[in-house]
Amino acid sequence: MTRVLLLLIPLLTAAFLNAQAPRKVLDSGAGEGPAWNPALGLLFSGGGKITRLAPDGALHVYRDPSGGSNGLLWDFEGRLVVCEAANRRVTRIEQDGSVTVLAGEYEGKRFNSPNDLTIDSRGRIYFSDPRYGSRDGMEILDASGRPIEGVYRIDAPGKVTRVLTHEADRPNGVLVSEGDRYLYVADNNNNTAGGARKLWRFGLRADGSIDPGSRKLLFDWGTSRGPDGLKRDTRGRLYVAGGINRANRFESPGKHAGGVYILSPEGKLLRFVPIPQDEVTNVAFGGADWKTLFITAGGTLWTLDVDTPGEAPLKHARAPEPPNTLTAEERKQGWQLLFDGKSLAGWRGRPTFAPLSEGDWTVQDGAIVCGGTKPSWLSTDASFGDYQLKLQFRGVASVNSGVFLRSQKEGQPHVTGYELQIWDHQPQGYLTGSLVGTVKAGPARVKGDEWNQFDITARGDHFIVLLNGAQVLDARDGKHASGVIGFQCQLQQRIEFRDVKLRRMER
Repeated sequence: MTRVLLLLIPLLTAAFLNAQAPRKVLDSGAGEGPAWNPALGLLFSGGGKITRLAPDGALHVYRDPSGGSNGLLWDFEGRLVVCEAANRRVTRIEQDGSVTVLAGEYEGKRFNSPNDLTIDSRGRIYFSDPRYGSRDGMEILDASGRPIEGVYRIDAPGKVTRVLTHEADRPNGVLVSEGDRYLYVADNNNNTAGGARKLWRFGLRADGSIDPGSRKLLFDWGTSRGPDGLKRDTRGRLYVAGGINRANRFESPGKHAGGVYILSPEGKLLRFVPIPQDEVTNVAFGGADWKTLFITAGGTLWTLDVDTPGEAPLKHARAPEPPNTLTAEERKQGWQLLFDGKSLAGWRGRPTFAPLSEGDWTVQDGAIVCGGTKPSWLSTDASFGDYQLKLQFRGVASVNSGVFLRSQKEGQPHVTGYELQIWDHQPQGYLTGSLVGTVKAGPARVKGDEWNQFDITARGDHFIVLLNGAQVLDARDGKHASGVIGFQCQLQQRIEFRDVKLRRMER
């Protein structure tokens, strides 16, 4: 067993946060696939094996040989999923140490070199299958004989579906967004003159397929080395390994040196973190608070302290409950579903200024959807007084909507009850989380194109509101004691609601 310098220990625990520069902690062996496990530490691929860097700084051989491992991923059961590039397959190491082949072939043909992988909220695994280096022996071809370097989805061992064929030139890093809304694909044909060096975003359908027409270019590395691995933080920002420092036959740095590119969800470059070692291959969040970014580059390992934790969807708990369901604990606590995910039973659309039109309020993919053809509102048939209310909503960052509390069925709901604002740009300052015309909320922001969570307590004259886990309102007002719960639909403002749950309270 080899021990790393004692300097590594505080790095792994992220004791010194918000440092401005990355630090190299290993000189060799860390080629690819960093994956953090709170109990085991960091695993990475390199030198034909998988190595474990324990939280105490010790290095251990985790698997040797590894089948030429590249990307690594922990699933919801705490099992390691491995892209075995040399063995041309994707495997899973079970809790007893045995190996399950998840994807060994596609339509009777061997894969190219499985490279990177990601997982959605249902436990479905997506992996990329490029071929770098020699092109000999590529078996998966299209009808014209052109090799396919695709992206595939694993629904169960041996149940594999191709989701991208030629929509990306040579897919490398892949990442499913929070809420399974998007699939990010790093298109990195970096050993071909003029090849793609781009980051794409594709819309994901509920069945796990891609909407080809949704393809959006987020960032282009031009003639430099393209994007490799990528991850997201809890604010939705992308951390992408890419670029190059020294020119070679096919690549030149140009404006894009080697390092980590931190991008907004829409692809705007927010920050560049240079790494002097070529090639920067992958990143992973970890550490005790998920605020340490691990970076692999040319066999070396670096760390960077960040101010926002990375997404940690695989905290080795069970897979999340499907939307519009109650957990056993919620049922025990007396929660009830106000929306079943299938119909508007128990809800009624109500006009604001003009009669309702067909399609103003519908159910699509397990969500209540405001069509936005006319201003209107949707309310529960039942009235409620004191309660806790949970719900999720999704719209663009500029969406203008609201949740009505204790409103009457007739009349203007923001007058006969309270309107909990969903609008970051309200002119009078009643921003998201405010009770419009009553109490202004503290600073809050809607996460655009992602599911946001409201947790609301209305007990007597006391209101407490949390947005995405952060308290934005603690106010008192006693004008309205009970009424229906409703959602607002503005003109041409699409917004979706789901996971609407209520628990009655006693004063």
